[in-house]
Amino acid sequence: MNRFQNMTLYTICHAQNGSCYENYRYLAPSGWCETPSAIVFKEDGSGYFTVLPLREGEAGYFRHVALVHAGNSVNIKSDNLGKRTFITSGQYDVIEIEKYDPKTALIYYLAYRAGDPTSKHVYKTSTREGDVNFLKPTCVSCTDPDTCDWVSASFSTKPDGEFYMLTCLGPSVPTYTMRSTATQSVISFEDNKMAADKLSTLALPRTKFLRIPLDDFNCMPHINYYIIYYIIKGILSLKTTSRKALVFLSRGEY
Repeated sequence: MNRFQNMTLYTICHAQNGSCYENYRYLAPSGWCETPSAIVFKEDGSGYFTVLPLREGEAGYFRHVALVHAGNSVNIKSDNLGKRTFITSGQYDVIEIEKYDPKTALIYYLAYRAGDPTSKHVYKTSTREGDVNFLKPTCVSCTDPDTCDWVSASFSTKPDGEFYMLTCLGPSVPTYTMRSTATQSVISFEDNKMAADKLSTLALPRTKFLRIPLDDFNCMPHINYYIIYYIIKGILSLKTTSRKALVFLSRGEY
């Protein structure tokens, strides 16, 4: 990434002799580039998966999973350095790639739900063009949005590893489960039932998410409104989420 943070370069290096070549370059048409997420190589080294901006019509740019060809015969003077194929599309942002399964050609990634950035889940989709599930993602963690609508995941680093740890962080009390991508089995590690029972006896504040329509921004500037502003660091930084906020009370019996 350059000093102005409006251009991202992908360079592939040979581990034995240290030789490098530029494989892909992205120049932001406006604004800046987000810090690139970790890339995931295919098992044969012929390409890698990364997250790149994709324009979705008048809605603008959204971050999506792309497969970039890693051949070293690419003309480095060309404006289009690496051939890329987008694996996902739509008006939502992919946060990061979690795992690529070479046996099934499925890729798992973390993303906000389309039209609802307060919800974050693990999705999977096929990376084979022409496959019936290509560009048709499936949410693998959307089992109960009333209790688990904001998740994080940690997948096995082994190429053939099928297990991953899913952490449900809200809107209910956080829970931790071990899951299988092959059998869909679920093993509970921590359900925090005792904490949930304790919280059920307390009067907790309620959170509501509202959409307030503004017709052509017809506001009334002569009326003063009390507003608290939160300054966030970037377009993927959110304050309005389904994550559970826990406050611990210190009592004598604990």
